[in-house]
Amino acid sequence: MIRLTTVTLTAMTILAIAGSGTAAPTPPTPTIAQRQTVTRISAGQVQQILDAVQQATEKADIKTILSYLAPNATLEIRTQSSLTGPQTLKLSREEYRRYLEEGFQLIKASSSRMSDLKVQVAPNGRTAIATYQITEETTLKDQPITFSSVGTESVTFAIVQGRVLATQVRSNARVEIKQ
Repeated sequence: MIRLTTVTLTAMTILAIAGSGTAAPTPPTPTIAQRQTVTRISAGQVQQILDAVQQATEKADIKTILSYLAPNATLEIRTQSSLTGPQTLKLSREEYRRYLEEGFQLIKASSSRMSDLKVQVAPNGRTAIATYQITEETTLKDQPITFSSVGTESVTFAIVQGRVLATQVRSNARVEIKQ
């Protein structure tokens, strides 16, 4: 999901350098549209979810971001950086929530761009996989440092309790300080 992990790609490096922050305020509850019952996944639904997560990320709306993750979702975030070397994080949904809270507390500004989106929906319409390239720039709040990251993400979606939710997110990116 666009920026479901991309903010954390940079936040991982930030946290390695600056340490953790404090918890973010609780965002508003998901909209009625997010609770509609679904029987088949379409590429259009996946695109709408990616767009909604992008908007929520721009607002640091953790509750909305998490509303698109299945309760048992797993995230694997791999980064390579000249500052920290290779790192891999494997997170549950709850661990990811805490990770976002810490990361958003450190970030002053962040922008990202998704390209080359490909959505493959299973013939039975019960699962889908979205893959794409992601480019991001993130600036820290209290330091004049901007990080850039370029990578790929793969998100597996499934129908869970009548909703299209991400069940697995895999991200692989290169993170560097922007000069």
